[in-house]
Amino acid sequence: MTFRQRGLLGVLLWISVSILAVIAVEEQPQRWDLTQDQRHTLSDTTRELLTSIESPLEIKAYLPTHIPAPYSVVVDTIKDSLGDYAAACSQPVRITIKDPQDPALSAKERAALAQEAEGFGLRQAELDVVQRDRRIRQKVWFGIAILYQERQLVVPPIETPDQLEYSMARALREIIRGPSKRPIIGVTIGHGEPNIIQTPIRSTLEASGAIKTVLLDGNPIPNEIDALVILAPSRPMQERDRYVIDQFLLRGGGLVALLDYRSQSSVFPEVLVPTQTGLEELFSKYGVTIRTDLTLVDRGNLTPVPIKRDDAGRVVMGVHPLFARAEIEPHVINRGIRQLITPMASPIEFKSPINVNLTYSPLAKSVPNSVMRTDVRHSQPEHYQSPDASKETQSQATVAATLSGLLPSAFIGPVERVKSASPASSPKEYRPDRPFIARGQADARIVLATSGGRLLSSGKSGLMFLQNSLDWVVADTSLAAIRARQAEDPQITDLDESLRWSARIGTIIVPAFVLLAVALVMRRRRIDT
Repeated sequence: MTFRQRGLLGVLLWISVSILAVIAVEEQPQRWDLTQDQRHTLSDTTRELLTSIESPLEIKAYLPTHIPAPYSVVVDTIKDSLGDYAAACSQPVRITIKDPQDPALSAKERAALAQEAEGFGLRQAELDVVQRDRRIRQKVWFGIAILYQERQLVVPPIETPDQLEYSMARALREIIRGPSKRPIIGVTIGHGEPNIIQTPIRSTLEASGAIKTVLLDGNPIPNEIDALVILAPSRPMQERDRYVIDQFLLRGGGLVALLDYRSQSSVFPEVLVPTQTGLEELFSKYGVTIRTDLTLVDRGNLTPVPIKRDDAGRVVMGVHPLFARAEIEPHVINRGIRQLITPMASPIEFKSPINVNLTYSPLAKSVPNSVMRTDVRHSQPEHYQSPDASKETQSQATVAATLSGLLPSAFIGPVERVKSASPASSPKEYRPDRPFIARGQADARIVLATSGGRLLSSGKSGLMFLQNSLDWVVADTSLAAIRARQAEDPQITDLDESLRWSARIGTIIVPAFVLLAVALVMRRRRIDT
């Protein structure tokens, strides 16, 4: 056989192998997850749910076929991932993907599909879509319905690809175990708190429970509320407000308090105004002291953060010493969180336990070499670039913590005095006019952080911290491991210079040596023939 014939045979064999490989991949498709944290592989929690299914499962996805990025990425992720759920399930899974707005369908067919989607409880979603340099609101069918036995359930809205597994796992768990009462989470207003119910954060928090507004106006917190969220109040709460919160906690309620102690002046935006929330006295009675006179300064933090908005309303990124880093402590709330950015945080100190039924647990501590500073009144970063020994103390501090157990009422003392005093002798002394609970009737759970609104806007970890905190206070942390996978991208390992040069030389020399070796072999064969 001549050299030309052998070459032609080799080319034909190579083409044949390639064709067979393509056919094999189409017949037996395989996916490889090469990410460090295996975020594109179903977690053990999801697999356990799927293997516990006892009868066939049906998944109906109504997804737009023509939609621009970034929503097209979400659609593609859903389509690619549903097959993984079918492969991991112990029972047959029937998956159908339809688009009620597909232009290839007739008007009658589109109307029938829209009616079918509505019958499963789906609603059209309004998306911001950019078309020809214009941003418009477009209504599309964008949702998933799961049918199992006699039950059907709609998966919560999925806005980013990393939300898919968490949303699916929650829906699968609920539809497998049957309907159960969802926790009701109250978001307080009335003291300058941002109304997050009217922001996109609401859809994220609804994964933990039903969200309702709670007005703190001195009236008791409704019994239906399982947990409270107090986010960055700018006006102090009065004694009556502290009392209703105290009684809510003694009934076994949960509380997530993310508090700010430095707010921008409405007259001079570059001036920071000390803020008191009114909750400091309540926490003090529970054994927790918030040092509102001190603010953490971290000059080693080189992470760009959103520090302000320009005149056009655009977010300005920069390095700011008041946006201090915090190291996280081992706790289920911190699953998936490697580090928190805690802007303008104040230290938390623990007193001796009030009783043996209380447990204090630090969640986050400032990094080494950070300092605690008094007299923080400027928002510009240049005011804190240089140390000031007269205002600073170098020390690590706790900036987020949990408190759990049977609380004693913070109002035991005042109530006893009121019972023994006449109204005329103490007209200003506090008197509760509702049934008074002196000792905890059930375990309360409190999450306290001394960085509030800015914490949520300083990165994905802040919002993850709030979500995990809500799950913890309502005693539902079973899916925290799934959410943890979407918290942060794994850090990229920085190679030293010698390894970089080795990689560069390898990419240049190795292919050359391979080509040279092939040429020598071919030349030797030609000589032999």
